[in-house]
Amino acid sequence: MAEQYEKAGESCPFLAYYWSWRNMLTPLLRLLQQPVGDYDLLQVTATGYAGVLAAALHEQTGVKVVLTEHGIYAREREEDILQSDWLDPAFKHQWVRFFRYLAKQAYAAADSVVTLSAANQAHQKSGGADAAKLRLVPNGVRVAQLATLKRHQFDPKAGLQIGAIIRMVPIKDITTLIQACGRLAEQGVPFACYLMGSTDENPEYAAECRAMIAALGLSAQVHMTGQINVMDYLPRLDVLVLSSISEGQPLAVLEGMAAGLPWVCTDVGACRELLYGNNDSFGQAGFVVRPVAPRRIADHLAWFYQHPDMMQKMGQNGARRARRYYQLDAVADTYDHLYKLKGAQGDGGR
Repeated sequence: MAEQYEKAGESCPFLAYYWSWRNMLTPLLRLLQQPVGDYDLLQVTATGYAGVLAAALHEQTGVKVVLTEHGIYAREREEDILQSDWLDPAFKHQWVRFFRYLAKQAYAAADSVVTLSAANQAHQKSGGADAAKLRLVPNGVRVAQLATLKRHQFDPKAGLQIGAIIRMVPIKDITTLIQACGRLAEQGVPFACYLMGSTDENPEYAAECRAMIAALGLSAQVHMTGQINVMDYLPRLDVLVLSSISEGQPLAVLEGMAAGLPWVCTDVGACRELLYGNNDSFGQAGFVVRPVAPRRIADHLAWFYQHPDMMQKMGQNGARRARRYYQLDAVADTYDHLYKLKGAQGDGGR
């Protein structure tokens, strides 16, 4: 490490350099020394430390590896690192390169690299994954069950019925949705908004959301329902909103689409592909906006209130797209085929 420190020409104190590398490598070295069993097939759900363990086992035993990366782990860690206040800025580039390197090892060892969307595939390719290994397998929902739900009849006098299927945590950015509701009220659009999800995971954030609702004078319009059966609420709603700052391919969006509801979503994860399609002919199923854009969310919700026919049409577009591409049984069949194919190529063939 002393030689590398001198070679890199680092200006930081050597002890800081040493402890940064030690903190980075110690979990990895400990992990690689753990005893593991014999397997014919490994499924890995992320790169990072898990991906390197799979790569090591692949190198040692030849075991087949299927990497199913729903979120792009190296990019997520890069965002965390760059925004962190616990890590010295002088070492952030070092940590970013480290997680990129781990991802390359996982991609190299994997026989198949699976993700949810074309956008994610592009990130995997730029991160070093072989294009020949890439597989696209989306999430799936029980479309037939959701399609049987009765569709709500829009009533302009009762107001726009808005829903958000959420976890009450900061990454879902519920405060932006609450601010959008405030702007909607300022525009004179009648509405009710239901924040559907448990408040137990992060009570402090839930309390912050309650305080914002009260401060904006929205207590009669914005309702935190707590944990509920979403199937009971979908037939009461006109439109759904997702205001997250990070997502993969949200099951909530797929469920809403299958139920025939249009969306306003932030442009995160696969949301753009879900609502606008990936070169299909089904049509737009809602609107995509940049993250942390309460005015844009409010404007699109107001547009839905003023265009109920288009609201209905976009909901139907989403239902058709869900029925064509996001059937849970089809997803399960795809994985079943993939596991059998790779397992049959293993030494044991089990």
